[in-house]
Amino acid sequence: MAEYNKNRISRQSKKQQKKIHASRLKEERAGQKEQERAQKAKKKPSKAFRLGQNEKNPVRPERSSKYKRGEAEFSPYHGREQNSAQPSGENPDLHVIKGGREKKAVRRVRLIAALCIIAALAFGVVYFNSVAPGGLMEYFTNAYAAYGNGDGYPVRVQGGGVHNIEAAGDRLFALSDTMLSCYNENGKLIFSRNHSYASPAAEIRPGRAMVYDRGNKQFMVMSLTGLIYSGKTDYNLLTAALGYDGSFAAATRSRLNMAEVTLYSREGDMIFKWLSANDLITALAISRDGSSLLVATVSAENAKYKTTLRLFDKKKDEPVKTAVLDNVMITHISERDNGQLTLLGNSALYSMPDMKTLECKQYSFAGRQAICYNMTGEDTVLALSAADSSAATVIVLDSGLNARMEMTLDEQPKSCAVSEDILYIAIKNEILAYNFSKVLAKRQEIGYDIKYVLPVFGKMAVLHQSSVMFVSP
Repeated sequence: MAEYNKNRISRQSKKQQKKIHASRLKEERAGQKEQERAQKAKKKPSKAFRLGQNEKNPVRPERSSKYKRGEAEFSPYHGREQNSAQPSGENPDLHVIKGGREKKAVRRVRLIAALCIIAALAFGVVYFNSVAPGGLMEYFTNAYAAYGNGDGYPVRVQGGGVHNIEAAGDRLFALSDTMLSCYNENGKLIFSRNHSYASPAAEIRPGRAMVYDRGNKQFMVMSLTGLIYSGKTDYNLLTAALGYDGSFAAATRSRLNMAEVTLYSREGDMIFKWLSANDLITALAISRDGSSLLVATVSAENAKYKTTLRLFDKKKDEPVKTAVLDNVMITHISERDNGQLTLLGNSALYSMPDMKTLECKQYSFAGRQAICYNMTGEDTVLALSAADSSAATVIVLDSGLNARMEMTLDEQPKSCAVSEDILYIAIKNEILAYNFSKVLAKRQEIGYDIKYVLPVFGKMAVLHQSSVMFVSP
């Protein structure tokens, strides 16, 4: 019996120990949870304080006087003791998250920078698509094709006799009997395109070139990397024009009319056609944005020429503006970098501030004929000669057709041009370089008859036979 009681007491003491142990565990877990809740409360303010109001009372009640700042009392909102050393002017019940404003400012700056970069890229795409003839892709392929070193100058132009050389941007184009060739400033051959035209003529722009067969029907448009468009007109070509945006125009004879002109998009799609019933089309020009076309036509009245200038909007079939020039036939229209136009006629030279006004200023040839003509930058060079004379007068005109220099030569020049205020005159096989004080700065013998001089790459290009070389004063 005594043994039984001893075992029973032992079992009861074990049960009590288990209960005590379980109670301690429960208290420890409850304490841990309370500590976790307290830590969370320290890290994150309650919803009421984040919203600045009490959940039950929409408007936060005012504190009683015993809960003033700086007193060691308990807050009725958090149950936390206030810090008596807390600076005045701050709410003791709100948590200040350090660095929050700085992080927002950094994010805002990054967002603005990203938006600026996106806007700049979008502007670049739109700009290059508008100014480059074939858009952004063609612009970069042309630039890549033109990059590189060559063997320098002089260069020999392939394809037989060279008809003309022309500069566009930082490229030199040469049109020969069977080819159009293009070179960069280092003498690298960028491309050489074959043609089979009997009377080739070319219209050149920095990114594209148009070659057509004057008096026949074939023409083609090309970039620096390949052929863009090849076509054939219904009637023989009179003249053509190529725009900076890649659009092009062709004037031809007509079956039932005197002439007709067709404007094409840069892809070769026809935009509009205009028929000239009585006048012959002699010159064309396309505005820089491709929205307008200027057509010069000529008629005869009382044995005198009369030129009519017609400005077309590509969205309208009839001209939006017309101007008449008496006693002249316009044969060529050139455009300067600033949009100003120069019109070369058989008896006068005209300057037009822009294509929209059709207002012209005239420089009369005074009965003489223009034997050579060159427009470079702001200057235009003319060599005028009387019909029965071997002498010639060379005149340098500014963009307003005011004479900057005038001198008389005993022989008629083959070509003349201005570069860096130096007048270059080609006579037979010599280059004469004069400053604007009419002092001979240089005389250089080439050895062959010179065909043409042209300022390009900051130097003077000289075309003789089938080679292009450079001279400097």
